[in-house]
Amino acid sequence: MSDLYHKEVFLCVLCGNQKIMKNKTNPKWLEWAREIQQLCQTGLAFSESEYDTDRYKRLTELAAEITASHSDISKEELIDNFLAHPG
Repeated sequence: MSDLYHKEVFLCVLCGNQKIMKNKTNPKWLEWAREIQQLCQTGLAFSESEYDTDRYKRLTELAAEITASHSDISKEELIDNFLAHPG
């Protein structure tokens, strides 16, 4: 299978598509990064100030850094993917 396929599967898992990993246990770092990313999506959708928006964007970057350190997907690609899915 291609690297692109593996990236797409990984991004689906990261975004919470449990159908992909039905019978597997997710590593803790993935659960943490996913939860941070999900909280950021909601926060960005409902933030009312520039200060809150900046904090949620920084947390999105942290979730991307965690994930990038354990995968072959760049931090920038992950941030783009995270921000493309509004809360």
